[in-house]
Formats: sequence, C-alpha cells, structure tokens
Amino acid sequence: MTIKLIAADMDGTLLDSRSQIPPGLFELITRLHDRGIRFAAASGRQYYNLLKLFEPVKDKMVFIAENGGMVFEGEKELFVQNIPADDLRNIVNLARSIPDAYTLICGTLAAYSQDNQPQFMGNAAKYYAHLELIPEQFARLGSEEFCKVAVFHNDAEHYVLPVMKQLENNFLVSLSGVNWVDVMRKGVNKGTAIRRIQSMLNITPDETMAFGDYMNDLEMMKECRYSCAVANAHPDLKAHCNYQLALSNDEYGVIKVLNKLLEKPEDQFSGEWFAV
Repeated sequence: MTIKLIAADMDGTLLDSRSQIPPGLFELITRLHDRGIRFAAASGRQYYNLLKLFEPVKDKMVFIAENGGMVFEGEKELFVQNIPADDLRNIVNLARSIPDAYTLICGTLAAYSQDNQPQFMGNAAKYYAHLELIPEQFARLGSEEFCKVAVFHNDAEHYVLPVMKQLENNFLVSLSGVNWVDVMRKGVNKGTAIRRIQSMLNITPDETMAFGDYMNDLEMMKECRYSCAVANAHPDLKAHCNYQLALSNDEYGVIKVLNKLLEKPEDQFSGEWFAV
C-alpha cells in the first residue's frame, strides 16, 4: 500500500464533539507532509474557517471547503464551483418557505444571511469565519461567486431535506448534519473535489484514504480505496465504507490510525489498523 492523499471530514470525524482540534494534529500533518503525503481537510465549513483552524500548518495542506464547492492549496485557490444567480434565488426562496428554516448563501469572500435568529447565527458562527448579516440576502450577487446554499433547522433531516429534495434533478441536496442541509450544483461534492485533486496531483483512488461520519461524505468515500467511517458515523455511511474505525471522534480514532500509518511500514498495512 502506498498512500499519497488523506482526506478527513471535520465535524464529527476529525474534531471532537466540542469542535476542538485533537492534540498532536499539527505535528502529524507536518510528518505526513514530510513523507510526501498530502493531507486535506474536507468539510462543509467555510474556507476561511478552515484556514483559521489550521493556521500553523496551512501551507502544508489542501482545503476542500463548502463540501467541495471551493478548493484551495494553502492560500492558493484551485477552483470554485459557482451557482448562477437565478438558480441561487430559486434555491433560497424554496428554503425560506419552510417554517423555522434559515438560510446562508456561501461566497468566495463571505457567507451572507438576512436572518438574525440567535440560535441560527450562533451555530453558523462555528463554521463560517467570514459571516455577514445583511438586510437583503441577494445584495451581494454579482460581486463574487457563490457555491452553496446552507439551510438551518432544528431537525433538518425531517423538515428541510424532504422539501429541498424537489431540486434533486438539477442540484445536489445533501444532509450535512443534524441542523444543516446543503444545496450545490449537481455533480459538486467532496467526491468530485477529491477526483479533481487526484487528477491534478497524479494520485489514484488506490493511493487515497478518507475519513468521514455523515452522508455528505458519501461521494468522497467512493473515490477512495481506503474509505473509513468513524465509530460514531451515520449507519448509512458505514454501509458504504470499506473500513470502520473502532473509535469515535471523541476518542481521536483518525489520529490514532494515521499515527499507526506513519509508525509502521506501509507494506504491513492491515484492516486491523482501523480497530485501534
């Protein structure tokens, strides 16, 4: 086995339940970089949020932000998957028809909302470092590219997802957490981002490892031979992964597997490594 690219989801996978970076992660990323292994943070979070989290090692990383809508290598933009303005309006208007649902439109410079509901804004602030409250949600159209609409609800799976699935013929509609449903261009997801990175870096699926916990990680898993679900992952994601970790995000399962990868010769790889 030769691993050249490792991608890890953030919330529920790499970060603990308090959204904290695991101890020793920056040192681990540096060691992977020195071994010629690219490490990618693959998240529904905003790029600027990820950049802030990984500031000490940002130049040693790839950032798959907005569930694949924006991809950077360090501070260099690789690509953005833009949603046309008319489509963006239609998505937001449908989402805003759902009672107690609140929307963000996610651009290259910031995420914007006209909803000043405290729970929504407090939750959004965890994932968006550049977050602006504006009087009219579409006021920034034309000034930057937008790659995602994020819809917040206390029970997104049962109240938001069924409504937004009306758009599935033309858009990717993905449950990205208990409170969030993301809508993006069809064919834009973490998996297509991984595939483009693999192509750019001449890396194969057999040389790629990925970790995830929720259904917005599904497409990413399909692009990796070493697809790994953490112990706390959604059952439907586990069913599509080739490996399952015995440990959860709070038990630092991803970190322990990657440390084992660095400590042992790659030709001694075993599926038992995931049962750390």
